[in-house]
Amino acid sequence: MGLTATRLRNCFLAIATCLLLMQLSALCAQGETPVTTCGTMITEPGHYTVANDLLNCPADGIDILASNVELDLAGHQISGGDSGTGIDMFASHVRILGPGTINGFSVGVLVNFGSKEVDVIGVTANGASVGFLARFAKVTFGGDTATGNDTGFLLQPSDDCELSGNKATGNRGNGFLVSGDRNRIHMNVARNNGASGINISTGSVDNDNVSNVALGNAAFDLSDGNATCANKWVHNTFQTANLPCIH
Repeated sequence: MGLTATRLRNCFLAIATCLLLMQLSALCAQGETPVTTCGTMITEPGHYTVANDLLNCPADGIDILASNVELDLAGHQISGGDSGTGIDMFASHVRILGPGTINGFSVGVLVNFGSKEVDVIGVTANGASVGFLARFAKVTFGGDTATGNDTGFLLQPSDDCELSGNKATGNRGNGFLVSGDRNRIHMNVARNNGASGINISTGSVDNDNVSNVALGNAAFDLSDGNATCANKWVHNTFQTANLPCIH
């Protein structure tokens, strides 16, 4: 009798657990908002997922206007017609998660004035004037790829950003063009770009350039616009540089 009661209790516990898991799954599904059309404007916090390719967008692909947003590209493509921006944001505490490809826009990913604590992870941008652009913003570009753009990554200007583990290859101009102070440029790859691989603009100081690989770039692999060596360059792999203080 005791054994039967134990089995019944275990059975009821198993059923209750399954029901709870189903409820949690339903709640998670309700909390995930699909993005299905070009020009989507995100105006509420939450988790959003691109549910299908967004092709031939006439203007912007997605605009993020609310803070505390996570956008998962889920392996999809967002394409445009040489104008607009693939993902444009005026918001803080935002995460853009790849994999996913953005191509054919004027700017692939744009982090705008005053935005901070923004992470863009594992995204590819190609065929743009600028692949990834931060303008007066605080952003982490991590594990992103820029290829076939005029400029791969551009800080214009921005302070206290992090560019880590990114690739800029085959861009027509600079792979990485940094304007701003105290940015961390670590473990990136810049190959075969039409200007410099990594270029720190004149007047930009206290930028850490560490353990990057820059090879085969048309101008300099590594370039610093400050003749006074106001930026840190250590443990980088390169062939050409414009200053002897670059290492």
